[in-house]
Amino acid sequence: MDERTCNLVWPVLLFAEERLLLEGDKPLRLGSRAFDILVFLIERAGEVVGKEELIARVWPQFSSKRPT
Repeated sequence: MDERTCNLVWPVLLFAEERLLLEGDKPLRLGSRAFDILVFLIERAGEVVGKEELIARVWPQFSSKRPT
């Protein structure tokens, strides 16, 4: 494995900075908003994420909160 940051979400690999999701060596297509939600939830794994916090991160233009 190289030095890129990678999250293993079995059975796929997620490279957030490159916006790349792989199943084995096959890239998976995922819409940009869905990708943003997936990355955010992985970053917060094991935590409860509130609706307002998710909206602030993924849809900042519709939120009264600042993204964290």
